[in-house]
Amino acid sequence: MKTTAILSAILITSLGTLAQPSPTTSENGPQFKWEKTVYEFGEIAQAVPATAEYKFTNTGNQPIIITQVKKSCGCTVPTWPSAPIMPGEEAVIKATYNAKSVGSFTKTITVVSNVSENSTYLQLKGTVISVETNTHIDGS
Repeated sequence: MKTTAILSAILITSLGTLAQPSPTTSENGPQFKWEKTVYEFGEIAQAVPATAEYKFTNTGNQPIIITQVKKSCGCTVPTWPSAPIMPGEEAVIKATYNAKSVGSFTKTITVVSNVSENSTYLQLKGTVISVETNTHIDGS
């Protein structure tokens, strides 16, 4: 009887341990891990488009599906992967800023996806400087 009770206790303990997820198993759905969410251009020349790259990895256990990337103004053009990003894969979202106006800028890109937070906000910042040309009337 004692042996049966001991064996039953060991069996129940073992089953409880087996039911626990392993520490390496991810149960979190799709997840972004961004290298950075703010891109600092510093100074960029006027009228020269500048492109920011936002690299990320899917650290979840399901594919990331990006459904839309919204820009805060017409001066920024985002591009993003149309195919699902599988667990463990890396991808890049790019945002090209049309540097027409001189001065400081901060622009926001909103990434809409199936990740639990639904939206991720990326920023690009910098200062557009005027590029003066030294052209004389006589062409010299």
